[in-house]
Amino acid sequence: MIPAVLTLWVEQASGAFGVFLRVGAMMALVPAFGETVIPLRVRLGITLAFTLVVAAALPPVAGPVTLPMIGAEAAVGLVLG
Repeated sequence: MIPAVLTLWVEQASGAFGVFLRVGAMMALVPAFGETVIPLRVRLGITLAFTLVVAAALPPVAGPVTLPMIGAEAAVGLVLG
């Protein structure tokens, strides 16, 4: 039972990490939140809040986090931003 729970947790954490990469890259370029006037901790908090909301709605990701996945998520976030 514990390996199944651990596997589910790792899959959800992988999905949340991908969402965090995408939202973080997007938040860096969005005009209202990318400004230096807003403190870094506030921007990080907003990014984490968006990540928690979006990641909760996604199904678990099957498979480990890979370098191409990291690059793809960051690139999509930069394009959206």
